[in-house]
Amino acid sequence: MSEPLRIAYLTSAFARPSDTFVRSEVDRLRGLGLEVTTFSIRRPDPGESADENVELHQKNTEYILEAGPVRILLATIAFAITNPIRFLRAKILAWQTSGAGLRCVLLQAFYLMEAAYLARSIGRLGITHIHNHIGENSATVAMLAGSLAQVPYSLTIHGPAIFAAPHRWALGAKLDRAAFTACISSFCKSQCMLYAQPATWERLHVVRCAVGDAFLDAPQPERSAPPVVLFVGRLCVDKAPRLLVQAAATLRKEDRSFRLLLVGDGPERDAIDALIQSEQLADIVELVGWRSSDEIRNLLRQATVFALPSFAEGLPIVLMEALAMACPVVSTNIAAIGELVEHGVNGWLIPPAELDSLIKALRESIGMSAEQLSSMGSSGRLAVLERHHPQRQAEQLKDLFRAARSD
Repeated sequence: MSEPLRIAYLTSAFARPSDTFVRSEVDRLRGLGLEVTTFSIRRPDPGESADENVELHQKNTEYILEAGPVRILLATIAFAITNPIRFLRAKILAWQTSGAGLRCVLLQAFYLMEAAYLARSIGRLGITHIHNHIGENSATVAMLAGSLAQVPYSLTIHGPAIFAAPHRWALGAKLDRAAFTACISSFCKSQCMLYAQPATWERLHVVRCAVGDAFLDAPQPERSAPPVVLFVGRLCVDKAPRLLVQAAATLRKEDRSFRLLLVGDGPERDAIDALIQSEQLADIVELVGWRSSDEIRNLLRQATVFALPSFAEGLPIVLMEALAMACPVVSTNIAAIGELVEHGVNGWLIPPAELDSLIKALRESIGMSAEQLSSMGSSGRLAVLERHHPQRQAEQLKDLFRAARSD
């Protein structure tokens, strides 16, 4: 029998309640016989509510920065002494892929040290492949560690942040050197093709993110009365929760009966709370903070519609989760959202930043009959199970890891 695939999974901050798809991916790959060891640059902030699965993954993850500066420095010196040629090559690669300015050069030196620590760890564990989620700092560490350890690395690219600063993060070089890149959507693949060499395009694969196992056997919706518009996400400008409050103010003036629940936290919270108070919406708009995965699933069961009027996205996992719970969605027609949400079939696609379009979609959703909502919800759930099933995605990744080992 051939040796099992031993994979190091790396992210910047793992595990978090919001990275359900990565944790599910790791669990499924392990179920397929791969030996997956999770690493993270840092431990996540404790602000979000963690469930048992999050805590289990955190317990079994090695956090590089928690090794401390002395151990990381000693690992770097030891690697440079025992493998001087490899270290020199990685040092040159770090220099070539650095962003402009002294700060970027200094950060690149830190990433090289983190990579040396990771390379020694994976060498000790017999790991033969590094896979990284997200294309920024942890991807730099993965690329440099792969060079140091002389093992292939691969990437999962999400967006949209990396596409806003592709040259700062040397995206093209990372894609060109990767054994393969998993792009979470066709849109994401097209953006990677802008920066990768044409010879690299055949190594760009669409591997869609998947919903967690808890959403596969979701119970039937139990929609509340009055209708509930649900938002789950970071309270930041990108997600546009302020537009939802403005829409709620207009619908309130029309004497529409509904509630708006905003689940999450972030830099916009105080401003949104002030807007709620100034519009006298406290009786129908509620800021509920972070909630656990189980609590969010329960809220999705009760919601009439899930709303995410974002300005910038890749393809939000929370949209998949809402549709998996047979909850129709309202979202903006940006990036890859249109690859999942079909206007009039499982939700509403609206132009970004168009408040009137958002108001119209919410007005239609809260005025729909139970039969219409059920039909749209069923269509959404079917779309998720067909395109974002965790077993299918894990099997696709396993095939890519196998191909990378044989190359």
